[in-house]
Amino acid sequence: MKTIAITDAAEIEAIIRKCPYCTVGIT
Repeated sequence: MKTIAITDAAEIEAIIRKCPYCTVGIT
């Protein structure tokens, strides 16, 4: 898994759509 620092909400949404189970680390 890659650790990426995201500040753009659109980028976060795109990652959530690609990797729903990764939302645990975002939320």
